[in-house]
Amino acid sequence: MQPVKVPLKIIWVGEHAVCFDKKAIGQVLPHLQLRLEFDGDYRKDNEPAVVAFIDRFWEWCAQDLPNFERSKVPLFKVVADAPFGIGLGTSAALAVALAHLVAKTFVGTGGLQLKNLIERSETNMHFKPSGVDQYLVCQTEGVHTYQVGEGRLMNTAFPYPFVLFDSGGTSTTAEMVTAVKHLWDTKRSKAFNLIRKIGNLSYKMIEDLRKGFYEPIFDIIVENQVLLNELGVVTEPVNDFCIRLKTFKIAAKVTGAGGVDGGSGLILICYQNPDQYNQVRQLADQYNFNLIYKASKSENGYI
Repeated sequence: MQPVKVPLKIIWVGEHAVCFDKKAIGQVLPHLQLRLEFDGDYRKDNEPAVVAFIDRFWEWCAQDLPNFERSKVPLFKVVADAPFGIGLGTSAALAVALAHLVAKTFVGTGGLQLKNLIERSETNMHFKPSGVDQYLVCQTEGVHTYQVGEGRLMNTAFPYPFVLFDSGGTSTTAEMVTAVKHLWDTKRSKAFNLIRKIGNLSYKMIEDLRKGFYEPIFDIIVENQVLLNELGVVTEPVNDFCIRLKTFKIAAKVTGAGGVDGGSGLILICYQNPDQYNQVRQLADQYNFNLIYKASKSENGYI
């Protein structure tokens, strides 16, 4: 059997605000994938958290799909081009990949049933998912907007080079979503203003991209990072790293839910001059951040 392939994703602007019905802007990363490969057994080849995720998905399939028989699911292992839990949508990608496998194995399984299973798995993982991750990993390419269950393609690529570094950390998406919800419940005025400002940045970036005004994108990314820090989802070293890059006119921000325990997960770094990559790499080495991905140039931009 051919592998089941699902792309991973990043969020340019709008983390957490998208859970409060604001727009987010994300990008599909077709060169970063999660795959189900049929030359292994996930129960032996994958880490316990992945095994537990898959077994739970099969339990839900048994409950919701009349024609599902676990014994008929072919053996497979999960292979991902990036670590789980750093902000690339790997859990959403795994749920989508499993749903594809179920659809191929059990002909006649309804699309709505599979959609509900994917949403159930994301809710189990993330407490209050916005839906943006599962939307993006179901696309093949491009920069998209997303709001309240509706996504739209904007461009096929991003206009500037970018890289992704992993800052580490053990905070889960569910923990960060819960922390922001707690801020909303206990300090409503502060949380409301921060969410509103993040949402406004999304609208500004959408308009700039539509008009071809690319220069302001850097300021938008920097401001989004400032607001995420004020929201309480960024560690001090990660925020310091982003501030230091700003002095070189390089924009950096946490992409994904963030984190406050040992690191903040994935950092998205955007620059105008490809030669600036060396500056980014040298500074990242000082913080012991690991390179995850370096975007490649396509006909229309960087992917």
